[in-house]
Amino acid sequence: MKEIVLVASGGLANRMRAVASGLTLSRDTGVPLSIVWYRDWGMNAIPSDLFADNEWMKKVTLPGYARYNLKWELPRKKNLYVSRLYQGLNFSEILVDDTEPMVSLRDNGEEMRDLVAKSSKSIYIYSGCPFYDFSVDFYRNLFTPVDDIKRRVDDITAGFGENMVGLHIRRTDNEMSRRFSPTSLFVNEVESLLKDNPGTMFYLASDDADTKRDLGERFSKNMIVSSLSSDRGKLDGIKDAWVELLVLSRCRLLLGSFWSSYSMSAPLLGDVELKQLKVEK
Repeated sequence: MKEIVLVASGGLANRMRAVASGLTLSRDTGVPLSIVWYRDWGMNAIPSDLFADNEWMKKVTLPGYARYNLKWELPRKKNLYVSRLYQGLNFSEILVDDTEPMVSLRDNGEEMRDLVAKSSKSIYIYSGCPFYDFSVDFYRNLFTPVDDIKRRVDDITAGFGENMVGLHIRRTDNEMSRRFSPTSLFVNEVESLLKDNPGTMFYLASDDADTKRDLGERFSKNMIVSSLSSDRGKLDGIKDAWVELLVLSRCRLLLGSFWSSYSMSAPLLGDVELKQLKVEK
């Protein structure tokens, strides 16, 4: 039977948006969806570690290393390109982020639906992006936290006032965020908000320890610095990332980083206004 096979790639925020896209596309076309969820260095957790039980989780396959590389991974040197044979035999359409035809299709829902409907065999989608439009309400219903995650979020946000401002400063391996969202922009924005309202409080989340230390010291009276882990290669690190994303979604305003799916995902989970800080050329 023809189906859409979605290989959810990237980190937590990437995979969540891709899953929401795949489920919506499946609903709109009537073509069943299967989700391949492979644990790797950037996402070492499975859905049930993070999310309360939901019908979509029954569609998830959790392949081991050999099976994933032979069937679902992109054809690469590291898997000797062997997955190309399996994918060529089993799929009539192969859609991969940042390549055509995916680049064009993700901006045209009608063409995406037509391609899926007219495909003679199953469709392979390798994505960590929102490649098909979905509603915010639908997204929020898909991704509710398990009880222990919710309790941790409630504990952190218990003292948040209505004026809490979140900061997400992406660093480490994200060159675009480092280049276009330098720390100086966040400092300027915090100083401007404090000038208007000296009582404004901030919650800082970052994957860079130096950034957290420097801003925490600079704005010590007005800034709560997250102590959560940024190690996405460990289960506890992924749980911390999910906690932190939910915390940011409960702020009034989020000062986010350019080119960060994590920054862009917080408004999908809560009624937080996102202001991505970017150097203007």
